[in-house]
Amino acid sequence: MPAAPSVANRRLATASLDAVKQLEVVLLPEGHVARDGSELDAGATWEVLGHTGEAGTTMGFIRVEMAGASWATLIPKDRLSRIEGGLRVKLRRQSSVAQDPLVGWTLFC
Repeated sequence: MPAAPSVANRRLATASLDAVKQLEVVLLPEGHVARDGSELDAGATWEVLGHTGEAGTTMGFIRVEMAGASWATLIPKDRLSRIEGGLRVKLRRQSSVAQDPLVGWTLFC
């Protein structure tokens, strides 16, 4: 298993993902995520949120939390059963990178 990236490398990776709308990753067993096919992202996780039918196929709705943002994709349910060797998927950004709360709002509360 690859070594966890350093804090500096994770900050650089997060900064480089700020403008990215789509991303390709490998989903690994036990909720782990690898970027670029080999580099394990220690802070990233994935989970199946549910299932839906699309074009006659049962699809798993997958959410990935990575680089301070939420990403999502739909994957055919039968592909999810083959996750042991890693499953390459394309993700679409669902939320922005977390931002600091507004100072004025914090003072108001």
